[in-house]
Amino acid sequence: MSLDLLSPRPDIVFLRRRLRQGEIDTTPAPATIDFLDLSTTPEEAAEKHQPVPAKPVLTGAVTLTTALPVIRLTARQSAIGSLTVTGVNYFAWETRGRASGGVRRGRTEPRMPAFAKRPLIEFVGDDVVVGLRHVAELRRVIFAGEGGIITLTAHGGAQILVDTAGGTMVLHLAVIGQVIEARIEPAVDVGLEFSIAPAGR
Repeated sequence: MSLDLLSPRPDIVFLRRRLRQGEIDTTPAPATIDFLDLSTTPEEAAEKHQPVPAKPVLTGAVTLTTALPVIRLTARQSAIGSLTVTGVNYFAWETRGRASGGVRRGRTEPRMPAFAKRPLIEFVGDDVVVGLRHVAELRRVIFAGEGGIITLTAHGGAQILVDTAGGTMVLHLAVIGQVIEARIEPAVDVGLEFSIAPAGR
């Protein structure tokens, strides 16, 4: 048995013989792992930056249904002027500070939400007006009707319509970041949470 002392041993990575003049080392470099590398893999980066499905944005007149239960106002519609809501006989509100209350049409409510001495939301005649100048102070508002259609009109004339189905459905507005999201929901899902009292109480 002859012992070859000249050929490199690729299976022993820590042993290296001296290269002769003009000779090139063809031994593959051992794989190394950098345990301090916190960068994400291409697969992780692709998964992390998956776009979130966009919600429909209000243009023209839109009727919310079970097939289209939610829509978002544009940044302009959420910030300019005010929202006018018709067909409402009761609304319940909650602020960012977790204060809440409810108002029935034709009645006064001493605890109306206000900011800088200006009401954030109020009945003006038979309509509800939501001022958008400080709308970020509101967290959400529930609009209920006795039946028929609730109509929300935004800046530029765009409208959201909700068939209350005899008072069993409500319009739910939520302030999310810089925009307002409108959703149709069953009245029973929000009645207990907001203590929406029936007429006469």
